[in-house]
Amino acid sequence: MRGPLNLDRSLHNFGAATTTVLQILNDWEAIDWFEPTAQPPKIGQNHFVQHQRLCVQYAPEHFAQPLQIQHQLGGWPEFVACCQAVRTEGALDWKHGPLKRIARDHSQRYGFSREQTAARLLGPGEVFDDRRLYWSFSGLFCSGNLGPILDFRSLGSGSDDSASFYLRYAHGDALDAIEWQLAEPNCPLANNPYVALLRCYSTGYYPFVYQDGRVVLFRFM
Repeated sequence: MRGPLNLDRSLHNFGAATTTVLQILNDWEAIDWFEPTAQPPKIGQNHFVQHQRLCVQYAPEHFAQPLQIQHQLGGWPEFVACCQAVRTEGALDWKHGPLKRIARDHSQRYGFSREQTAARLLGPGEVFDDRRLYWSFSGLFCSGNLGPILDFRSLGSGSDDSASFYLRYAHGDALDAIEWQLAEPNCPLANNPYVALLRCYSTGYYPFVYQDGRVVLFRFM
């Protein structure tokens, strides 16, 4: 399942980070969501291990070592069950906990501000336009919707909710990957922890991180 981004690249000038940000956007748009993958488990696992390794460099106290990685192959019923499990346990809060902490600390380290960046990316007199990475509304600067634009209604009740739930989390990873480059334009993509996570998605592997430190890499059959 693949769709266009809501973001209009022509409306932006990402400055020194343009090359890497456009690469992230292109890779993000190319992800074929929730489809079976021909990539062997080792590929998906390597991307997640790289993501974890980079995270440990920034906040070792918040990322369990060694990893307890399990692989699960299944269809929509199994994927829905994984989503329900982490939502019940609150385990995917790792995205709003340690991962967001790393992003915030990195932004502070390099003096990155969404408000200042939004003011720079917006032209004089421009206001609401959700095709931008940031937009202004009633004096507030907000993050735009990167997309992709996907219609999950064909998946049926339950599956559509789980797909939307998971994609919302992944959308946050994409935004953090971009802001990492905006904060540190010369950072190689290989050193961006969120890019490694996006590459895990792109190979068809969907990580679920549980409160006991267990990681399930799910792939569709």
